[in-house]
Amino acid sequence: MAPSRTYRLTLLLILLTGLSSPVNGQESLPVEISGQMFLAYQSRQQNGLRSNDFSLKRGYLTIERQFNPVLGVRFTQDIT
Repeated sequence: MAPSRTYRLTLLLILLTGLSSPVNGQESLPVEISGQMFLAYQSRQQNGLRSNDFSLKRGYLTIERQFNPVLGVRFTQDIT
């Protein structure tokens, strides 16, 4: 299965933010990676069998980088 366009763009963004380096003593501006997950838990008993499930209902991965006081990038990927 070929990688999706969104997957390739996410990978490119991660690589580009990780490869940039400070020039002539400038401070390095950090890349912020955060996320939010919405999980569900279900316990059931049917026909004498008991099962427990955790499932990811919705999730978001956010990558942010501020290049200077005016220019920044924020990329949020839905991972459901």
